[in-house]
Amino acid sequence: MRSLVKIISVLLMFSMLISIVSCAKSGKDAETTPQQTEEPVDKYDPFEHLPDTTFNDRSFRIAGSYGRNYTIKETAAKEILSAAEYKRNLAISERFKVKFQNVDGNVDVFVKNTLADQHYTEVGCAMVWVYGPAFMGGALRDIRSLEYISFDSDWWYPEINESQTFNNKTLAIIGDMDESLIKYMSVVFFNMDLIKDYGLTSDMIYDVVNDGGWSLDYISEIIKPMYKDYDQDGLRSVGDFYGFACTFNMSLDPWPVAGGSRVSYKNSDDELEVVLGSDRNQAILDKLKDIFTTNSGSFFYNDDVGMPGGSIFYEQRLVFYPAFMAEAFGSMREVKFSYGMAPYPKYDNEQDSYYTLIQDGVTETYLPKTMPEADEDFVGIILEACAKYTREFVIPVYYDDALKNRYSEDPATAEMVDLINSVSRFDMSIIFGTDPGLYYAFGQALKEGTPLVRKQAVVGKQMERKMKKIYPLYD
Repeated sequence: MRSLVKIISVLLMFSMLISIVSCAKSGKDAETTPQQTEEPVDKYDPFEHLPDTTFNDRSFRIAGSYGRNYTIKETAAKEILSAAEYKRNLAISERFKVKFQNVDGNVDVFVKNTLADQHYTEVGCAMVWVYGPAFMGGALRDIRSLEYISFDSDWWYPEINESQTFNNKTLAIIGDMDESLIKYMSVVFFNMDLIKDYGLTSDMIYDVVNDGGWSLDYISEIIKPMYKDYDQDGLRSVGDFYGFACTFNMSLDPWPVAGGSRVSYKNSDDELEVVLGSDRNQAILDKLKDIFTTNSGSFFYNDDVGMPGGSIFYEQRLVFYPAFMAEAFGSMREVKFSYGMAPYPKYDNEQDSYYTLIQDGVTETYLPKTMPEADEDFVGIILEACAKYTREFVIPVYYDDALKNRYSEDPATAEMVDLINSVSRFDMSIIFGTDPGLYYAFGQALKEGTPLVRKQAVVGKQMERKMKKIYPLYD
């Protein structure tokens, strides 16, 4: 027993000695070794190009489509996309001491208030196809009067906005105030599972795209066997299974741009020139008509039989589905099959590049002519802050985290998203409203069987008469 006590005592003394030596060494090191400190990191300021000013909690009123995105509550910011928008709103509100307010965005209300000299909003916004009344009503103010808008920056799409600038004035502008430009890029979705029944894989489709061979001619070949009498009525009808079809009106509009052409453009005389009836557009129309009416794997939906929209794709009765990217954020999230994405195909293999039409759901931002000159800095600074922040911190969430990662099946599909985005184009035929419908004339001619030259003779002259009323608005 005594031996055990002695052993324990020795062990305790040895333990204490080690502790003393260790403390002494630590103290010496503390005296001789300098403290390790982290280098200060400059925090990135997305607003550094703007004046260091605040606006005393002044309301910034938004009338229109994206107004609700700037007034989202923290409790509603549950999804990754809405959370990014909420963070943007908070950052701008705190930096510039402003409060976003969503007011009645109906275009007719905007025009009525503005023409009655009621300044009820700082900005208006609407899809490009519905903002026409605000434009034609003479209710808009030149946006280029705003000093702090960086018109040449990526977040204001200078090439697009140049096409809607006349006499050095811009009455509406497309920018990254919201994510609409991404959502309304045209795209061809396809069912990855169904193509396997025909000896194809998504990798094979993507290889063809990357090699430049994704054309109407290629699609015409691979869809020939893609037909089933799904409703078993013995007829080729709307209830059957097909390889390729345009199932709603908006899926008809992108074909001129996809084929390396256009419906209209701003010429060197700073005027709108209509080219709907060009030889190239007619060749595109003829090739589509041939595919839709003679190819066993396709079907021509028109107003006589009805336009079923995306339902037949979701029901897995359509393999290749021309649409626009917004469906990837909506209906496509609920499908029970794997899907891929590709650009609208070229007219033929001789075409130099793929081209993606930015469709008519993209948002225009505009100013009421009631805006006083004293508010130019206020409005310009906040618009610029919103667009730049959205481009840098919200669009990546939509584009990278959501569209390319969450909603895309694999890295190869994500690369297709990059390709589609990189070849986006805008046809200015839509920017002055839906009347007389120049933007939609190609699809109408396709459904009617009307030659484009004849269509242009009617719609083109109507557009010329309309432009005579529009040009004075830019004086």
